[in-house]
Amino acid sequence: MVRCVTASELSMLSLPQCEWLVPGYFPRPGMLMILGEPRAGKSFLALQLSLALAQGKSIFPSVTPIQPKKVLYFYFDKTGPFAFQHRLRELITTGTDISGPLYMIHPGDKIPSANIADPACYSYFAEIIHTVQPDVVVFDVLREFHNADENCSTALKPIGDAISNLCAGMGIILVHHTKKLDYPGRTGPVRNIEAARGSNYIVGKADSTWLIHDSALQVESNFAEAKRFKMSRQKNGLWVLTS
Repeated sequence: MVRCVTASELSMLSLPQCEWLVPGYFPRPGMLMILGEPRAGKSFLALQLSLALAQGKSIFPSVTPIQPKKVLYFYFDKTGPFAFQHRLRELITTGTDISGPLYMIHPGDKIPSANIADPACYSYFAEIIHTVQPDVVVFDVLREFHNADENCSTALKPIGDAISNLCAGMGIILVHHTKKLDYPGRTGPVRNIEAARGSNYIVGKADSTWLIHDSALQVESNFAEAKRFKMSRQKNGLWVLTS
């Protein structure tokens, strides 16, 4: 039986507390999208966040750490797993802790198709997710998980639905490109949802968006006021965020 309540009653109901992956910014279940132009450092930020989640730490100043989470990271790059291996070795060389339940997968030629909504491809990802049982799943970079027209919301809907269904009840991190943000005549800051390349269909589903631009991280969330953090790069490639 469906129970209908008034707005006043809903405001007084005792509901289960939200489980935060990044307190105030990224809930579970929920979707976070990391945005930036090519070579802006999106993947390194995603890796840094994934390590922090696996170790129960926070990458933001003055944000309460959480309990360690199991993270499954799908990394697609035409160079294969070598680029990511190089990044991890750089971290180890500089004494960075990379321990924790962070599982990284580069499917290579084993993936059945280039479209996650295709039944065979969907089953491939579903089997891995079922085996690992992660709390958080990372898709880096979104463009490599589909061959749909990014400018068409209708074409992107099956992609967004497939990812949501595969990761039901989990945290989802999508790494996605932006359109060209620096152009003649642009004035003032760019809103995150406006920065994403192509249709806003999938980015519109995100609970939180993090945009790397102008040496800063612009964080917008459905749960907190927008914030802007200054970003500086360490020798090991990791970002330092300051208010």
